[in-house]
Amino acid sequence: MLRKIALELLTICSICAILLLLKVVYPAPEISDMAERVPPAQTAAPERTVTGPIDLNLATAEELQQLPGIGRVIARRIVDDRQVNGYYQTIGDVLRVSGIGPKKLEKMTAYIELNWRNLIIYRGY
Repeated sequence: MLRKIALELLTICSICAILLLLKVVYPAPEISDMAERVPPAQTAAPERTVTGPIDLNLATAEELQQLPGIGRVIARRIVDDRQVNGYYQTIGDVLRVSGIGPKKLEKMTAYIELNWRNLIIYRGY
């Protein structure tokens, strides 16, 4: 029995010595080192930059995707809605597009316009 206990103590001491040796040979990295190696997690979509006001009546789907909260699908819906129902008379008319509600409209209002002068030039009136 005493021999078994001595053997277990020897095994435990050997394991501790190996772990101590590993810690000396391979020290744990500093927390600041770990922060430099790990890229920050992206929790939100990257910000889009709008170069100027976008005319809802003339913008292409690609241009509409610059607006906050507007992706490929909703941009395509805006263009399709414009083709089916005609040009927007007010900015609020875009609410008839599925996927655009009051909150999304509020986010994009600062970046959109309805410039009838551009439409007249575009349509050749």
